Amino acid sequence: MKNNFNLDIGKLILYLAIFTPFMPKLKLGEINLYLVEIFLLVFFPLLFPFIRLKFQRIVLAMWGIVLVSTIYSFIYVIEISSLLKVIKGIIYIPLGYLAYVEYKCNPRILCKILYSYFLCSFLSLCLFLFQLSESVSIWSGNGFISGLSNKCFDLKSMSLVSSGLSAHGVFGDYSCLIFTFALVLFFSKKIKLSMLLTTLMFTVINLMSSVSREALVCFMCVICGLVIKTIRKKKYFVGYIVILIILISVVSIYGEYIPLVNKILYTQEAISTTGNEGNIELRIGAWKLFFSSLIDNPFFILTGYGYNYSFYEDIVRSIALKVKYPFILLPENYFVQFLWYGGVFASIYSILFWKEIFKLCTNVFRPWSLISTTYFLGLLIGSLISGSAITSDLLYCQVLIVLGIMASEKQNNKNNQMNLE
Repeated sequence: MKNNFNLDIGKLILYLAIFTPFMPKLKLGEINLYLVEIFLLVFFPLLFPFIRLKFQRIVLAMWGIVLVSTIYSFIYVIEISSLLKVIKGIIYIPLGYLAYVEYKCNPRILCKILYSYFLCSFLSLCLFLFQLSESVSIWSGNGFISGLSNKCFDLKSMSLVSSGLSAHGVFGDYSCLIFTFALVLFFSKKIKLSMLLTTLMFTVINLMSSVSREALVCFMCVICGLVIKTIRKKKYFVGYIVILIILISVVSIYGEYIPLVNKILYTQEAISTTGNEGNIELRIGAWKLFFSSLIDNPFFILTGYGYNYSFYEDIVRSIALKVKYPFILLPENYFVQFLWYGGVFASIYSILFWKEIFKLCTNVFRPWSLISTTYFLGLLIGSLISGSAITSDLLYCQVLIVLGIMASEKQNNKNNQMNLE
């Protein structure tokens, strides 16, 4: 009876998580939280027993190590907001198993994920067009199309405000995830072509209206997977040619107004004139600064600095005064970040997490295997140069849900094979 009650609470939270993308965060003083995060914080003791799948246990170990390292770093500098981020990394984990269970009982959950994306993309596009009407530059954080992931509803003023962060890369990767999801559903004959094309339309708009090169790489990897899958089916090439002609025409006519096109041209011009590009140079500088700090403080190779920006800033301040290269403070590489957060053991588990993702992708049957593998390959490439996307609230939440569904699909395939035998 108690387990059924816990599942009922979990089901409510799961669907709240599925529909989170079109909900702005709630601004509670200096803290910004999604509504689902409030429920997860309150009910996590009831949901903890639902951390059962292998990828969940790996993620729990990863964030658990970071939690210990963060608490240890409080000996030097206390930063409660960072501790909350680590706790959020842990409380999301049960969503994987909740999705696993719900998919077994209700496969229609798949369409609800698409409907959530459609509504999120529509609201995001409306906000983007409204901001352009106010002459907001596409190079400002508020001008990027980021869904509602960079918006907060201020309970004090009862108004929608900016969080001060630009989450265009996160929103771009989320869009690619849902497009991948739609392709799988289409080839599984669970959705019609019209729904797939609607997903493609919103995904292209979201990517074109952002400046995320990482998301573009992810999208191109998915397209490569799609072409490989359909290379022997001539009827698909007609559709590819039509879509390609439309895209080329739009870029040719309206290219100067498309943020992503401007970003690509800027990158090309910067590399051709100076041999480098500002953002890339800053990120490389962050890696140099981080490893220099470990050479001076080898103990932190074992423990990491914790998820504690203030403590890390104190450590590298003296080093930063000596270096001549440009840098940003955050080393934007997924594996380097977890070495920073929790030391070598957290970094090892971060590698095991990706290993489990690809193992899950290759163990599910077609059409999941190829298309999901290409998406996560693109996301991994992006994570090597920008580690923030997959650990962000929006993408992290949706990836855990999709991995749970894939694990359920894998189990269904095993059961079907056993029945056939």
